[in-house]
Amino acid sequence: MESVIIKMKKYLPLLLLACFIGFSGCNKDPVKFEYYRDQPAIVKYSAKLNYMIETAVGTFYAPELAYINEVFMEGDLLWTSFDVDLNNQPDPLIKTASNLHFKQIFSTFARPKTEGTTYYDEPISRIIADIVIIRKLMFFWFYHEEAPREQEYEYLMTYDMPEEINDVPTLYLRARKSNNPSGQNDGTFTCCGFDMSSYIDDYRSRNPASNEIFFNVKFFTGHTDGEDNYRLLNEGFHFRWVVEK
Repeated sequence: MESVIIKMKKYLPLLLLACFIGFSGCNKDPVKFEYYRDQPAIVKYSAKLNYMIETAVGTFYAPELAYINEVFMEGDLLWTSFDVDLNNQPDPLIKTASNLHFKQIFSTFARPKTEGTTYYDEPISRIIADIVIIRKLMFFWFYHEEAPREQEYEYLMTYDMPEEINDVPTLYLRARKSNNPSGQNDGTFTCCGFDMSSYIDDYRSRNPASNEIFFNVKFFTGHTDGEDNYRLLNEGFHFRWVVEK
């Protein structure tokens, strides 16, 4: 028993130090992170903060973009994944993104279907139904079955406006192989942004009193006896988009 007491006395300072460290650690703010994955983003620039990225869930300060050997312009599109360290936020008015990973996304304009779809004849196997919208840009994720990882694609969106005002317009998506891609391929899905300005203008010319825009989405899956085949993305419902006037 005496030897036990002696040993306890010997190591008492270390035990007290350990308890103090443990107690102090409990009083510190716990490390808190927010994780954002696979977020399309628009590059923004300000004289105060330099680079920012605008996503569908908010705008973030992105200082890491300033240290990359690449020049970004206002309006450039990125496909991003990043963290937000809530214990390390230099500006209380905007969250700072860290551990930023990105690839560039290209965009194209939606246009009336009457302009044609020549050469956009590469089948699309699947599209993710979770459409992301930032400002007037609409982002889709495309999947091409058995396509080589390095294969790049160009995408085309056309739309038609039905004669009946109450009928919902349809967006048509097509693809073609290209060395000048309009989408960013990660080896599985390809992301592409579409500027919907002309579609919004045409829709509002038919429905000027409403800020709600409805649409269907069909994507090209191949030919049968020379006829185009499309698959409807939204079975049993219409996509709804509230656009500020």
